[in-house]
Amino acid sequence: SERVVLEDPRRILSDQTRPRGMTGGSEFSNSQLRPIQRRQSSWLGASIPAAGGGADDEEEAPRRRRFVARMRLGDLPSTLKGQLLILLVFAIVLVAAGSLALRFGISPSGGGTVTYSRGSYAESLWLSWGLFFDPGTQTGIEPDAHLDIKFVAALFSVTGFIFNLVVLGTVVDYVRKKLDQHRVLHSRIILNDHVLVLGWSDRTPFLLGELLEMTEGETDLKKIVVLGDLDKYEMIEQIRIAFPNDPRVRNIICRQGTTFEISDLRRASIASARVVIILGQDNLPRIADSQVITTVIAMQEFKDQMSASIIAEVRDVEKIKVLKDIEPNIVPVIAQHESLRVASLMALFPVLGNMFVDFMAFSGDEIYDVPVSAVGMVGKTFDIAVHHF
Repeated sequence: SERVVLEDPRRILSDQTRPRGMTGGSEFSNSQLRPIQRRQSSWLGASIPAAGGGADDEEEAPRRRRFVARMRLGDLPSTLKGQLLILLVFAIVLVAAGSLALRFGISPSGGGTVTYSRGSYAESLWLSWGLFFDPGTQTGIEPDAHLDIKFVAALFSVTGFIFNLVVLGTVVDYVRKKLDQHRVLHSRIILNDHVLVLGWSDRTPFLLGELLEMTEGETDLKKIVVLGDLDKYEMIEQIRIAFPNDPRVRNIICRQGTTFEISDLRRASIASARVVIILGQDNLPRIADSQVITTVIAMQEFKDQMSASIIAEVRDVEKIKVLKDIEPNIVPVIAQHESLRVASLMALFPVLGNMFVDFMAFSGDEIYDVPVSAVGMVGKTFDIAVHHF
């Protein structure tokens, strides 16, 4: 009996991307490591020193720390923590400025600068806080108060009102994003007899176009569900670019998830799907086939509930036997081999090649195998049958 060992796709990726000369637990020498590290860091605009650099390391370390600090400060306004920190600093500065203006910058009704006692600064700070965060505080000022205190109260009330709107908008936007994220990641699709596409790659829009052509003549258009690791809105945007002004795109539902996670498969209603199509990712054949095999293994959780036809894209012929051992009813397809065969036929025998292209596409005329009894042609001659088509 043969033993099938499934490798972690992330481990395979690290093995494939490991520079030549490093295998298993071997280490790079300094002469090998230094050029690789400098090439990887060249896009950052700063050189990352290699091990054993000596004085060069001591000179580069402060520069690298300054560069990282500049990057962090530049990214601060784009994060929620950075935005809240900026708003907090802004509020502290304005409240402090308002308290100073109320203490030293206003005049009583009799004129002149007001001289406060030792505890009057706390009163000014409290009044400034009230004007800034509660615009209604200014209504407590007497109508015959001096003009400068009215000006300070109106200025800080308007500024505080705008500040509160900004804070409220930031909080509402954060809550809306969290709700949308929860809906996208955890909402379940309730469908029956739909087509489920597992995996997003550069071939997915082409496949969706063929599926839309397949359902073109049907009165009851079936839904097409796409489950991929790409963001939902990015998938929708790429579909709209591929099929502009096509109303059939409304029948495509996109969800972000992992194709070999049981919970994500359950959210896509895989148990009630009519057809399940598994696409390999756009990376090395070993990684793509490992992901397809892992997805098929995860689908065994729904084996007793599923009645769908399963089609899986593979790159390596040897993986077909592995898939057949896991799921006997699966249909493995090596799309690249079939495409090359058709391209060879078109080069050597153009008529035959074009015929196969028409057979492989759902656009145009199609050939269907129908039982004779279904069209009432039992016992009829060929001359009579040809007039019914």
